[in-house]
Amino acid sequence: MLESSDQVAFVAATNLDRARAFYEQTLGLRVLEHGDFAASVRALAVQGAAFLRYDGMNQDDDAIWTTPSGDKVAWFADPDGNTLSLTQFGWLISGSHNRYPECRKLARHQRS
Repeated sequence: MLESSDQVAFVAATNLDRARAFYEQTLGLRVLEHGDFAASVRALAVQGAAFLRYDGMNQDDDAIWTTPSGDKVAWFADPDGNTLSLTQFGWLISGSHNRYPECRKLARHQRS
């Protein structure tokens, strides 16, 4: 289900090659993908992910918060109560990597 979505996960790793192999080959996830963020959130909710709402955050009906810069974030908890999030960066969708020059190389690498 997540293999075709536009989410970004931040994962601590001691061995990047091993971690990438696990997430791509074992879990079927790819880096810097594009898709319908809200549809992905709704699909995960149907599968049982409990999306969180926070006071003071202007979240939509799907519990998605849109940042002033256009990024989208939806938080959910895993079975142990750890808070995780799905994030869609606006610059990935617009293709404007100039805002984050450190990501330009990564994005170019992933699209080739």
